Amino acid sequence: MSMLPSLARVMQWGWWLAVAACCAWIIGSWVRRRMTSRALSEDEPRCARCGYIIVPGASSICPECGTDVRRGGLLTAFVRPPPPVTPWVALAALLTVPAAAWLTPPVAEWQPFGWEFTVEQVVNLPDVRGQVRWAPPIAIVSAAGNGRYGRRVPREVHVNTYVGAAFGDDPRLLVYPQDMRCLLRYGNSGDPQSGTFTRDVAAEVVRAAGFDPYTDAGRRAVEQLWQHVNRIAAGDFPPTPEAAWVVPLVDRRITYRLRDGARRAVGGVVWAVLFSLSLAPILWWRRRRKRRFVMRQSALIDGLGLRSPVPGGGG
Repeated sequence: MSMLPSLARVMQWGWWLAVAACCAWIIGSWVRRRMTSRALSEDEPRCARCGYIIVPGASSICPECGTDVRRGGLLTAFVRPPPPVTPWVALAALLTVPAAAWLTPPVAEWQPFGWEFTVEQVVNLPDVRGQVRWAPPIAIVSAAGNGRYGRRVPREVHVNTYVGAAFGDDPRLLVYPQDMRCLLRYGNSGDPQSGTFTRDVAAEVVRAAGFDPYTDAGRRAVEQLWQHVNRIAAGDFPPTPEAAWVVPLVDRRITYRLRDGARRAVGGVVWAVLFSLSLAPILWWRRRRKRRFVMRQSALIDGLGLRSPVPGGGG
């Protein structure tokens, strides 16, 4: 038994570590801002680049670093730039991952892309040969294909008859839904007969299975076989799964499976939507704080009455 942790466990640990790092970043930024605000004074505006105190009526060029404070900015205890938004964005991206994982299964169940299906329909054959059987003689019409909601496209339609104990000796029919061409094989030997699927072909399947297709029971079996093959070939069955095999056999079984790639794509789309929704208030808050900072800084610079630098002169 391997002592190494599984990939899922490693990813879970990594997620928790990333969340903890974002929270530490946010808390560290808040503590740093608090410490900076205590070091600043409302009556002593400082150059945002080097921290040099700019007095009222002085030149707009900082004598310490040469920055024009009208562009570089001033800082006081009341006028400070907004905190960084990056840790909040990263935290939103991380927290929407489990929410997307929780929402992906129901969303994937009702979206129309990436589905595969299998459908099986039972046709009861007329049991008139008087033999002792372990199960009644049946023909199963089956198909697999793509689609669920909207259009369902089967690739091939198979008809297998189960009459005797040796299933390999029973006739088998293959129908191509595109043009309803068919191949009829008698047991495991011989070349298959080809043609177009018609009621005569359905009657031949019943006859090859050892039953008279012209009795009342035989005609019912031929008609059911004809209808079920055409319906399945046309994708005419519901988009909801139906019961699995039980004893006695149910008439129809329909199963749907979402491809792994489609499930991952749905999860990615769900995460992107949740992340966008969580990102909107963060960006709104960031723009609001930025606009407030710009307004306060402009008012501060105008209130100081700073002089414009003299071209070719000193500060």
